[in-house]
Amino acid sequence: MSENDSNTHTVAASAHRRSIVLSVLMLGVALVFSTWVVSRIISGGRHLPRLSGLVCDQPTHDFGLLTPEQTSTATHRFTLRNTSAHPIRIVRKASSCGCTTADLPNNAVVAPRGTLNMSLKADWRDRDGYQTARVMLVTDEATSAPLALTITGRVESPIRIWPRHLDFGELDPGPSEEKLFEVSHGPHQPAFRIIEVRTDGPSVEVRRSTVDQTVGSEPAKFAVRVNVRRTKGSDRIPIWLYTSLDPRPISVLVTVRSRGAISAAPESIFFDFTKKPAIDTARVHVRIGGAVVTKKLDATIVANTDVGLPLHIQRIITTTEGGAASADVIVRCAAPVQGVKTAVLRIKSGEDHVDVPIALIGGR
Repeated sequence: MSENDSNTHTVAASAHRRSIVLSVLMLGVALVFSTWVVSRIISGGRHLPRLSGLVCDQPTHDFGLLTPEQTSTATHRFTLRNTSAHPIRIVRKASSCGCTTADLPNNAVVAPRGTLNMSLKADWRDRDGYQTARVMLVTDEATSAPLALTITGRVESPIRIWPRHLDFGELDPGPSEEKLFEVSHGPHQPAFRIIEVRTDGPSVEVRRSTVDQTVGSEPAKFAVRVNVRRTKGSDRIPIWLYTSLDPRPISVLVTVRSRGAISAAPESIFFDFTKKPAIDTARVHVRIGGAVVTKKLDATIVANTDVGLPLHIQRIITTTEGGAASADVIVRCAAPVQGVKTAVLRIKSGEDHVDVPIALIGGR
């Protein structure tokens, strides 16, 4: 054997030995990890959630294609089994959405080696496409994972509306810009007519942007405008569509939040004369939106007592912010008070006003 052949043989043998050593090390690591996992499970599952004694052999059910009549009554009965030697109490059930109902009494108990039937119902009316509903069952076995039960199905609605929810966001009082929704028919469904469109109040205006009342190859389009109220708050207004396919109306939800014709921040004032140094001046920022931006702003103190309070409005500073006006009202308490006193700062602009509560705390 030549010297080169001898060196080649030595290198190959060394590489083979290193491969064997590496394989042994990897096998040892895997064995140690497996032993650790088994020890955690045997020691009560303090680190890994163990399987619950409550099981369901078929935790998932698919309804397949549902007819419109079946969408409101999609119900399946699951059989729960207790595989343990002790009773198991179901302490909580959590549904995936408001459309899902689990027919199960509170704190239901499954006897050792016993069974319990539970019905899961979904209301998928006015839905379209693939649907999923799920309920999670939590038991009194502290270390076990919840049991998940799932029902699925496919809904082909004869009438499709998009979008079903028109959210106008937060707006100043007055008329909003228009938002659109479309009405079309589902696959393999005949053409139909829109008979009537109603709303639950005069604050929502619906305009048909296409002339023909028949929904066929082209969708029917509607434009919606909201007259935002002058007082601060939120509104949810449904639009009802009546068609020739179904005597029951289909709804489109409209939501809007009004900033109010006049609003103030902060929403309350607090003078605390028990602390040193006492703060005797407060600034309230007032925003005036909508069509009242040119009207005069007045501010007065309304005391909740027959005895006058040392509260004074120092000045009102008015500015302009785009399509709205704003003002800073400065309120000063000229002297400390005894005990607890209350009052109201009333800010008016035309027929609109906002009240800012005032609390004063002094020594006794």
